Amino acid sequence: MASARILIVEDDRVVARDIAQQLVRCGHAIAGSVASGEEAIAVAAQAPLDLVLMDVRLEGNLDGIDTARRLREAHGLPVVFLTAYADEETVRRATVTEPFGYVLKPFEDQQLRTVVEMALYKHGAERRLRDSEHRYAVTLASIGDGVIATDCESRITLINPVAEALTGWSREEAAGRPLAEVLVLIDEDTNVPLGDRGTAVLGRQAPVDLPLRTRLVGRHGREAPVEARGTPIVDDVGQVVGAVLAIRDVTQTRRAAQAEILRATNARLDAAMQGSNVGVWDLELDGEDERHWVLRCWNAHEWLGYGEHAGAPSFERFMELVHPDDLNRFGEAFRNQAESGGALAIEHRLLHRDGSYRWVLTRGAPRRHADGAAVCLSGTLIDITALKRAEQALRVARDEAEAANKAKDEFLANISHELRTPLNGILGYAQVLRHDDTLVPRHRSHVAVIEQSGTHLLTLINDLLEFARIGAGQTELQLADVLLAPFLEMLADMVAVRAREKGLTQTRVIARCLPAVIRVDEKRLRQVLLNLLSNAVKFTDEGEVTFAVRQISPGLLRFEVSDTGVGITRDQLERVFRPFEQAGDTERRSAGVGLGLSISQQLVWLMGSEIHVESELGRGSRFWFDLAVQVPGDSVCAACGADGTGSQDIDTAAHEPAAGTSMPLPSVPVGLGTGAPLAVPLHEDMEILHRLALRGQMRDVMRHANALLESDGRYQAFVLRVRRLAENFESRELLAFIERHWNGREPA
Repeated sequence: MASARILIVEDDRVVARDIAQQLVRCGHAIAGSVASGEEAIAVAAQAPLDLVLMDVRLEGNLDGIDTARRLREAHGLPVVFLTAYADEETVRRATVTEPFGYVLKPFEDQQLRTVVEMALYKHGAERRLRDSEHRYAVTLASIGDGVIATDCESRITLINPVAEALTGWSREEAAGRPLAEVLVLIDEDTNVPLGDRGTAVLGRQAPVDLPLRTRLVGRHGREAPVEARGTPIVDDVGQVVGAVLAIRDVTQTRRAAQAEILRATNARLDAAMQGSNVGVWDLELDGEDERHWVLRCWNAHEWLGYGEHAGAPSFERFMELVHPDDLNRFGEAFRNQAESGGALAIEHRLLHRDGSYRWVLTRGAPRRHADGAAVCLSGTLIDITALKRAEQALRVARDEAEAANKAKDEFLANISHELRTPLNGILGYAQVLRHDDTLVPRHRSHVAVIEQSGTHLLTLINDLLEFARIGAGQTELQLADVLLAPFLEMLADMVAVRAREKGLTQTRVIARCLPAVIRVDEKRLRQVLLNLLSNAVKFTDEGEVTFAVRQISPGLLRFEVSDTGVGITRDQLERVFRPFEQAGDTERRSAGVGLGLSISQQLVWLMGSEIHVESELGRGSRFWFDLAVQVPGDSVCAACGADGTGSQDIDTAAHEPAAGTSMPLPSVPVGLGTGAPLAVPLHEDMEILHRLALRGQMRDVMRHANALLESDGRYQAFVLRVRRLAENFESRELLAFIERHWNGREPA
């Protein structure tokens, strides 16, 4: 064993000399030999000692026990008591000083040597333990993570300074408390408390990780995002005796991650904007004087050819790039935006570095203080030069089309007179020859062919002229009171001959209590219904043709024509109302030019409704439209008797259509289909709709159309048509519809 410096405190000099001799023989050094406690304290203060042999009873004011206590407190010295007294009180007092051993007088050399070596070994072990604990405490205090240890009942036994700061509990306050009371953790995704994590570790006897997004709520309300892991504490025999939790504040980590996400997002945005004709701007409204406004732009000067950091970031400098004709309007738009707020959207021109002007669409919105005052405007700049050029080209094209339409109308008006004059002569003489009794049957059949061909040619000419007039917006409805029952009988009679020739059953279904009189354009309604009935007969070889009229609601009549004919294929069904399109076989298509349904559809549109169709190839077709009509106040039901029960007028064996077989009704309210000219919006509103449709912005088309309807209910029929085309993304049909009514706009 290594040599130790030992102090002997013994008032019996003979005993002290014997002890010193024995210790020297054991290889130790005697640091001194004193007889009183006061002397022992003085020696200990001057020289380093490893051990003190202390007699319990000493001369002076301090006995051995009091001296041992002071040496222990002041210098941490180990003490072995030398005593010949072993009474209970002495042992009790000596034990309080935590002695490292006892040597009872008289003693033997081996006993003294053993007690001294044991005391020195124990003291060395304690010193190493204290050093280890000190290093452990320093380590816990210096690391950046919070550490909390518990016993087997999840009560806190240790908490380091970082954990104290996170939880708001000091070491003294937290010691012995339940972990769940000090460490309050919340799942950030569910906002549910996580409970006692120490108990979870102790129960599983295995490490436990917290959810990825956890929030620690401190004692005084301070919150912080944390990462934590709980691990069991296992003793030498493998028993779990507690848990330790390591907690890390990840506030800075999260901020760094968010900053990286923001940086990456900005990088992607910059990459996306580079090479595009889209710029971003931000205008700081410093004071009321716009000369102090600071305008910053990103990717705006680049596509204007000025480079990334061209010019000072001022609103006044940017105004120098605005076209002189747009300058006042542009500045006023920004000033109004700064004062009143709302969305900013203005088209203007900006000067390019090459000296040309580019059309730009500038949009923006304000950011405000809590008091509502605008402090900043932010928005985008989009180069719409190509779009403007396309619009300009379209207006060239439109003027040329209008000129061509005018020339076409003039040509048709002139040629119709030139064609009809000789054709009327041909038809007149054919009728005269048909009544000449001197003609033989063979010649009479030749005359019939001439008359039939002339009549067909006249029909084609009339269809072409009617189509041209409708396309030019020259067709107007002429409203008049019409007796409904005679009108329907006349229609049925006009197609009855042809139906009988083909051996078809013709059914007329007139619902009960229809109005006796309706106010419509009789000529146009007859033209539409005759076309539908004639087509039904033409495309039906066997079976029946049904003509039905019923009242959907007061003032709203449904006209329906159905047949059991050849039907229409799905691809033909989509284009059956287009001009010069025909359905059916080649023989039937050769009988016309395909304008009948197109003209009928456009006339029904003019009346404020729309023709619908459903068909199945080989089983027939069904055409119908719902027409809102004006009914004079004194009009009674056409089919009602004096008792008001009503009756049903059917030409041949027939029945009402089965319930549930009709297609859904279009959204046309009562009062729209009264036969009045279709009311269309003003020129500037039509221009906006046309521009939006040209760009394919169907949602904006519907929003603008709805706004027009809210401003004036007279536009309802027009808006319904526009909205249906926009909802189905029928862009070409929508453009055609807008242009047709824009060119021939009726006064609202």
